[in-house]
Amino acid sequence: MELKEIRAFLILAQELNFRKAAERLNITQPPLTRQISNLEHHLGIKLFTRTTRKVELTGAGVHLVAEGEKLIKASELLESELRKLSKHKSATLKIGLNRIAFHSSMPHMLSSFKEQFPNTKIEISEESDSKILSQLNKGIINIAFSQTHFKKSDIEQLVVESQQLGFIVNKQHPLSTKKSLQLKDLVGHSLVFHGKADKLGFQSEFLSLLNQSNIKVKIYYKKIHESCENLAIINKGIILSTKRMASLSTNLAFIPLRDYSPKLKIYASWKTEDQSEELKVFINFFKTDISLPSSGVGDHF
Repeated sequence: MELKEIRAFLILAQELNFRKAAERLNITQPPLTRQISNLEHHLGIKLFTRTTRKVELTGAGVHLVAEGEKLIKASELLESELRKLSKHKSATLKIGLNRIAFHSSMPHMLSSFKEQFPNTKIEISEESDSKILSQLNKGIINIAFSQTHFKKSDIEQLVVESQQLGFIVNKQHPLSTKKSLQLKDLVGHSLVFHGKADKLGFQSEFLSLLNQSNIKVKIYYKKIHESCENLAIINKGIILSTKRMASLSTNLAFIPLRDYSPKLKIYASWKTEDQSEELKVFINFFKTDISLPSSGVGDHF
């Protein structure tokens, strides 16, 4: 199904006369007849009923008028946006990532985008969840990648990555010999969490789970100048995180949870009012560049 056939169909649907429609399209009647026949053959349904006296839309034709107009408008909008983008000698996209997003597949995706759109300058800042979301609200950055999920009418969000959560432990830690952990194995141990100000949903959900299961643990909230990985290295506690984070140091090991399968989701967040061409192109790029995770029973967070 080609756009020129849809355009021809829409003109004929307006005129209900092959001669008049052909004149508007600046073609003769035979090519118009062929385009309509090709369209009907491709769709496997009649769009018009024809007699020697009149041409009328079928039920399928009436439906295609509404949907066809949407399709043409969408194609015209896309063409306009791409033409505008091609005229940009240089555009800047400002992106904020928290530490977990920074060590996810996001940098690779950003590199791929840069290869495809070399004229777009990318500025990246690595900050805490609270800070990058504050920057997003103030318009300092165009898009944020973090673990914060919220419902706000002026913010749009999309899950761009979902990673299995487990515990990162120092290889000298008593739990490091285990191949997997159960919640009861955590009793009495110290857990290192991000600061409360970061408001990370997966931490809150896990704490609630521990309370419901009556699992007593010690919680250490890292300070602003501290990193969770370094605290694990010095055996301050174990970290609820992803396997990729354990690869940051040879002193750390990742142990999955056996009786619980939480997921850490990375959200892309952007302001609905931000209609910049570079942001639209970027969002469409990562929508096709990533495999979006499916939700299921194990998708707790």
